[in-house]
Amino acid sequence: SDNVVCLAGTQNALFVASLCLAGPGDEVITFDPLYVTYTATIEVSGARLVRAPTEAGLRPNLAALESLITPRTRAIFWATPNNPSGVVLNESELTAIGDIARRHDLWLVSDEVYAGLAPGGKVPSLAARLPERVVTLGSLSKSHSMPGFRAGWLIGPRELALHAESLALCMLFGLPGFIQEAALTALSIAPQTERRLREFCDKRRERFITGLEGIPN
Repeated sequence: SDNVVCLAGTQNALFVASLCLAGPGDEVITFDPLYVTYTATIEVSGARLVRAPTEAGLRPNLAALESLITPRTRAIFWATPNNPSGVVLNESELTAIGDIARRHDLWLVSDEVYAGLAPGGKVPSLAARLPERVVTLGSLSKSHSMPGFRAGWLIGPRELALHAESLALCMLFGLPGFIQEAALTALSIAPQTERRLREFCDKRRERFITGLEGIPN
């Protein structure tokens, strides 16, 4: 619990991470394609967003990523599963990113808001291997269809959590009690609820693919 800060959804957690980890003159790298709010959310800190290209299948180009690092680079942000591509970073990609972060002393911010909808309900993570430099963001918006409740979190090193708490105190103060109770209830039924949502989304996906395949050319 010392490493967790409750916030108003993953978007709020992303905003807090941006303000705590970067400032004017800094650079933050993320992978294309990226979620629509990333540019404004990261650059509001005064940092510059640098986009790393992807390879075939929209996989991250790790050599290109490292070539973009400068003395101004502070962090690498990503979403897994990615919005909009759906790509889930695998163990080998994460290991390589972790090695890059160690070599250049960078923070790593993993937006895992869609993790509950990934195959098996989880995604590979660097948090256990690099707890001193990995920040994990998440919420119940996707996994439990609770976007309007704005119940999310930031998980990271204790020192960062203290700064995030101070920032949240000034701009948010805290989540309403009934929303926290709803979040606790959602988490208590997480496995079966997430499984039903994954099945629901998978049916929609199959229907969409079938429709696409039926379009001539």
